[in-house]
Parts: sequence; C-alpha cells; structure tokens
Amino acid sequence: MASTALLASCTAPFDAEPLDPEPAEPVPPEPSQEEGPFEGGTLRVGLSIDPVTIDPRFLVDDEGERVVDALFDPLVRADDVGQLQPAAAQRWEIDDGGTRFTFHLRDAAFHDGTPVTADDFVRTFQRIADGTAEPRSYLSYLLADVVGAEDAQRAGEPLDGVDALDDRTLEVRLQQPQPGFLLTLADPSLVPTPPMAEEDLDAYAREPVGNGPFAMAGPREPGSFIRLTAVEDHHDPALLDEVLFTVYPDDDAGEEQWRDLLDGQLHVGRVPVERREQVIERFGRSPDGARGPGLVDGITSTTYLYGFDVTQSPFDDPRLRRALSMAIDRERLAEETLDGTRAPATAIVPPPIPGAQRGWCDHCQHDPEGAADLLDEVVADLLAAEAEDATDDRLDPDSTEGEGPGDDGDDGDDAPAGEGRDEGDDAAAGDGPNDGDADAERAGPQDDGVEGGGSGDDEVEAEDPDDDGPAGEDGDDETRDPVPPTDRRGDGLVPGDPRTGPGAPEVDAPAEVIGPVTLTFNRGTTHSLIAEQIAADIEDALDLEVDFQAMNLQPFVRGIREGEIPVFRLGWDVTTPDPGAYLHPLFHSSQVGVDNLSGFEDDEVDAFLEEARAAEDDRDRRLALRSAERRVLEQAPVMPVLWTRHRLAIAPMAQEVVVDPFGRLNLTEVWLDPDAE
Repeated sequence: MASTALLASCTAPFDAEPLDPEPAEPVPPEPSQEEGPFEGGTLRVGLSIDPVTIDPRFLVDDEGERVVDALFDPLVRADDVGQLQPAAAQRWEIDDGGTRFTFHLRDAAFHDGTPVTADDFVRTFQRIADGTAEPRSYLSYLLADVVGAEDAQRAGEPLDGVDALDDRTLEVRLQQPQPGFLLTLADPSLVPTPPMAEEDLDAYAREPVGNGPFAMAGPREPGSFIRLTAVEDHHDPALLDEVLFTVYPDDDAGEEQWRDLLDGQLHVGRVPVERREQVIERFGRSPDGARGPGLVDGITSTTYLYGFDVTQSPFDDPRLRRALSMAIDRERLAEETLDGTRAPATAIVPPPIPGAQRGWCDHCQHDPEGAADLLDEVVADLLAAEAEDATDDRLDPDSTEGEGPGDDGDDGDDAPAGEGRDEGDDAAAGDGPNDGDADAERAGPQDDGVEGGGSGDDEVEAEDPDDDGPAGEDGDDETRDPVPPTDRRGDGLVPGDPRTGPGAPEVDAPAEVIGPVTLTFNRGTTHSLIAEQIAADIEDALDLEVDFQAMNLQPFVRGIREGEIPVFRLGWDVTTPDPGAYLHPLFHSSQVGVDNLSGFEDDEVDAFLEEARAAEDDRDRRLALRSAERRVLEQAPVMPVLWTRHRLAIAPMAQEVVVDPFGRLNLTEVWLDPDAE
C-alpha cells in the first residue's frame, strides 16, 4: 500500500490532480508473536521433599524418580497411552513364547563420553538383584521373574538371566513366559550405569552419570536444588536448555511453591488444597487432568483400599465384605472430607492405567439399603449354622453337653457355637484371587497417596464387543437358595423362619452376631479422617459396632502378616502402567504372605492372571486381566475406597507439560512461551 502511493506521486504531472491508488489485496496483520515451540530456557520444577537418592538403583520416592527419569534412558519407554517406544534399545525381539528378550542397543554414550554397552545394563541389573550387597536395593522385585533372581537375592549369585551377547546386544531370559515383562523394563531404575557407579557410591549419588536427555550440571546440593542441562547429541534432544529442580522440604501444604508460581520463580509446583479455585482463576484448568498449563488434578496410579483377612470369620463371607463396602459414601469422603484431593474408587486399577475398567465395582456404589439386605442374609445364615450346631450337639450320643443320663460334665471337643461358618458354605475362607508381581517400596504398599501423574478420567480402551460381562456371572458366587432376611431393627427374629424361630439363639441386633468391626491403619492424619468416616457410614447403614485404631507402621504390617488384624488399610502404587502390576501381587495365590495380605485364593483368578502373563497378543492379555479384576471385585477380598489426585499447578509459560500417572514429566517435549501470561 505504501509503495503504491509513492509510485503514483512520482509519475504524475507536478500540477495534476493526485491519482487514486490502485486497489490492493488486503494484507493480514502481523502476528503479535511467533508461534512455538521455542528452543531454550530453564524450566523450574518444585520438589515437595528432598529425594533420598538420585542413584537409579536405590530409588525410594517419586521426587527422586522424576529426576532420574530425566538423567537416564531405560531400554524402552512407555508413552502417554502406555505404548512402548524405543529408548536405549533401537529394536528388540521376543522369542521362546515370551521367555527370551533380545535388545539391540543404539550407538550412544554416557554424559562423560563413555560408550553405553550391554555390560552397563548387566551391571545395574546385577546390583539391584543382589540381596547380599551393601547397601541393599529394595527394587529387586522388578527382576523377580528373571532366571537366577532367587539365587541372586538369597546368596548374591550372578543373575543368570541377563547376558551381554556383545557390546550392543543384551539378552534377558525369564523363568516363565511373560511377553508383558517388556513394560517392566521401562522402569526408570532399570537403566545402564557406568563402571564408576560401583567405585564410590556416595560420589555417584551426588552426581550420577547417565545416558538420558539431561545431564547433571554439577554435584547435587542436598536440601536446595538439582540443576540439569540438556544433552545436545541425545537421540531425542530436549527443547529446553536446563531444568532446575528446587526442593521445598518444609512446605508440606505447598504455600511456598504457590507464592513462587505467582512470582514467576516456578513453572511446575504443588499447590495447597484451599488454593484450587485460585489456581484455576489464575492459570486455568487442565483439560484432561494430566496436561498443562493450569491445575493438573487427574487421577494418579495410587489406589487406597481396605483389605480383609478372608481366612477369619465372619470376614470369610464375600457378602459381608460387599455389604461393608456398599455402606461407604465414597463421594462424600472424597469431596467433603478430603476436599477433592481424592476420587471415589470404582475399581482396583485406576483410570489412567491402560486397560483399566472404571465403574465395574457394583459394591463400590453407596447403597445403604442393598448393604442392609446383604447383611441380613449373612446374619440369618450365621444364626442357622449356630442353631444347627446346637442341635447336632444335643443329638450326638457322644456329646458331653447334652441333657439327661450320660452327661458327665466333661468339656467336649466341639467348637463353640457361632465361632464361624461351616467349611461347606459356598463363601468359605480363601475364596478369592492373589497375585504375585511382588511390588514393594515405590511400587507396592503405600503409607499415603502419592502425588504423581495421571490422565484423570480418560477411559483407555472401549469394551470389546465380545466381552459379555463379568467372569462368574452365571451364579458361581451365590449358589444357595434365597435366605429370608432377619429383622435388623427388631429382636433379630423373623416369624416363620426356622433358622431364627424357636430354639435359635436370640439376638438384639446384627452387631451381636457379627461382633465388632475394627478398622486398623498405620498412623497418619489422612488415614484417621478416612477411617472415621468409613466407621460412621457403616454404623449408620448397618447398625454394626465399628471401631478404628491407628498403629505404628512396623507393628501394623507385622500384625497383618500374623493374622492379628482382620480389616486393614492398604495403599498400593506401581511404577509400571499395567493392570497386572496391581492384580498379580495382591491376589494371586502364589503371593499369599508376600503382597497378598488378604490370604485370598481363587483358582479362576489364578488362571486368568497366568493366562495374561503368557499372552503374546496385547488384546488377549488385556481381556484376561479384565476378567481377573472382575472376579476379584465379585469376591471382594478388598474394598476399593479412593484414588489419589495430582495437586500440581503448571504456569502458562510452560507449554506441553504432561504428567503421567506416576508423576513423571515429559521433559524433552516441554517448551517455554515467553509471551504467555
């Protein structure tokens, strides 16, 4: 436009009328800023605790794992939807039905320039598996299925199932077929470490030398910060120049991190519960609970449960277990008692884990009337069994408790009436699954909800059209004739019912038949709040006597293992995006006394879990795991109660930040927008 006007004035006669300019095509306005992604800049991330270590072989907390995940590449990585992608390995083969894995390593180097070889993976795996080493790694459960793992753990023998075939070829052999083990190998701990890692453990923990997209900028400053710089020649280079992890050791609530977020001193940080609305107003809200900027409050990988010792009466009856579960108002517990920091659990496997089936647990819905009906059935059967035992005692000619001649007053050998249900009942003790992926520490029982990543509400996979519903739907669980209910609010008797009529023991309420129910948990303010509301819900719905008690962690765990605690809190978290990491350790019969603390054994569940482990096809594996979870939920050896939510704020300047279910960040894809407000 300007050049056209100038040309007209120069070619027209001096005294002539000015010519109108030629019409021109409209020119779009200049953009106010360039579109990203941009390279460069320092991402500032808050850590709520000072990591115990950033040596990958000894990880025990999520904060340390977040740092290690940036410093090292495992053989493979899982993407946002749980699909495996090449990392340190360019390609791999799975042979012998899923017992032999061969990895071909890419041409890469550690951050000090030393080539990464297969021997460097062998070194790490051996150190983790060695149960005699000092200090001992608590991550050996990750390698429990590898050939030689038991001897390595017990006696420090070489891990026979991990071999360097040459500098760039690694072979891993398993004891049993398990193609899904590939997911385990994506764990941030199963990475290569150079020879220097064994020479001075303390020095290596201060400044680990890894093979990942970021390197240490200098030795770690405990209690202060950890600075990482991008590695230019990495196969997946980052857009950022640096990542600065700042430790907030005395900021449990997150107030200090919130202030730094507002001041622009932090891009990713934990925020106080009461600041949620302010975060949304200032930064917006994540559209899926996992991707910033904004408030990231999606569901994480942590499940909060209450378990039962199913070998003890009356908790050997799945109907009682389901009744107790139906009495709990999970919505109110999550939203009111815990201020929205949790979500109601409607299955065992949380939603962000690929293959999860949210909403399958019917007894996880608040249904006081349905719970009361189930309890009536249980009480009626217990009374009938007690009356039958009493009748048998009177008719037994050898009984010493009968009336009339021959009663010599000696104590009989029969168990007292009401001590438990007969073994012939269809809900006998041990009815249920156990699983054995033996997760511990980072993956396994948790003291509290872990603040980690999670995608929130997304359903990972739609139901398969040939999936006809829950396993055992044909009536495996309920095989006896319908049982008339007792009168829960009267004298415990139902007119015309021989089980509660003349000759049956009289009771005032179900509480006298069931006895007191005690919820036991390891000490913690949050655990106390949860137990208090669960107890109140059960008392209100079922007229049972419910107590709760807190214990120190060590005697609490010991009491569960020794069968002294019939109803107990159980937190479970994993480091692998796989339903099997929840189901196998907790419910497979081989894991009774290990991570299967309920004593739950079920042939059907074992079969599903073993089918899943051996499956070479992902779809077949996922269907088997779904069937296993449905059977577990049907038998209810545990009550899913809550799922944990993230509590992170991501400032608008930090673009493409994704938090996975475990709290890890996709740091190679993050970029900073200097014009974002």
